[in-house]
Amino acid sequence: LSKATDTINRVVEEKTRLKDEIVLLKAYIIELEHRLGKTSRNSSKPPSSDGLAKAKPGQRKRSSGGQPGHKGHTLERSSAVDFIVDHPPGMCQKCGGALSPIKGEVRTVRQVQDVPARRPLEITDHRVWACCCDRCGAHTVGRFPEDVREPVQYGPRMQELVVSLGVAQFLPLRRIGQVIAAMTGAHPSQGTINAYSRSFAERFKGVHRRLGDLAKDAEVCGFDETGMHVEGSLHWMHRATTELLCSLWLGKSRGDVMTAFKKIALHDDGPSYRKRMPAARHASCLAHRARECVGLAETGNSYRLRDHMDLVPDHIRANKSLLPPPPPRKRGRKKKRKGGEAN
Repeated sequence: LSKATDTINRVVEEKTRLKDEIVLLKAYIIELEHRLGKTSRNSSKPPSSDGLAKAKPGQRKRSSGGQPGHKGHTLERSSAVDFIVDHPPGMCQKCGGALSPIKGEVRTVRQVQDVPARRPLEITDHRVWACCCDRCGAHTVGRFPEDVREPVQYGPRMQELVVSLGVAQFLPLRRIGQVIAAMTGAHPSQGTINAYSRSFAERFKGVHRRLGDLAKDAEVCGFDETGMHVEGSLHWMHRATTELLCSLWLGKSRGDVMTAFKKIALHDDGPSYRKRMPAARHASCLAHRARECVGLAETGNSYRLRDHMDLVPDHIRANKSLLPPPPPRKRGRKKKRKGGEAN
């Protein structure tokens, strides 16, 4: 009898354990399905992670084209005309006789605005003179401008264009060289292009430092970060934004946040902000919460909204449930058995 009781107890315990595992596994499966359905429209994922997938026509709330309130830019006719091309008729369409433009008049004008043809660089020779003084006979040599340091070099407008293509347009070094070659016929090397970017970065160090100080002292500041590779290693570009300025800095991890900030910090509830900015008053970004509400309405679960249920609309809160978090993923490599199979 005692053996039977022990067996029943073991079976009950095993059944309870299996039930608990089934609940966790179901939650884990739902979470995996939820991850597969995540896009930049219903979660905090960036648009670059959407790939080639497009939203279904029924999911789009905005019509194509210009939106209400958008200020259009219509191509207007210009009075500064560089060239005029006349198109007189070659012969009379009735009898085929010859026609003279002298007896004609301009009936219609159409204007074509185009980029100028590729032009070579403007070449400027800077010549330093040595002059002899009529009074004492001494020779005095002039000086080159401060920015003319090499026997042959590119000018400031070329340097500004190169830096703008890299910093503002995000073109890689090789494509910057290709664009410059197509525009001017010049072929700056990648080393030259990189040197210009570093030179401009040095010149603007004071501005960058000042922007960081202003962001740190702001009453309300928004924070965000995005991953990027630097020399083959994953880094994080951090951003602090106010209504008037934006400060950027590069960190080796997501935790390299503005730890000295003490006012209202607006962010996406990333753990690094609350952990490493203890003196700040934290506010949740409503744009992220709105996208997560869309995900909650579509998939029925959202773990980030557990602490913000007051922001979820009543009709969504009544019909959907917030599931428990999935079981933690095991880290490290799986151990191999002697036969070569993984546990």
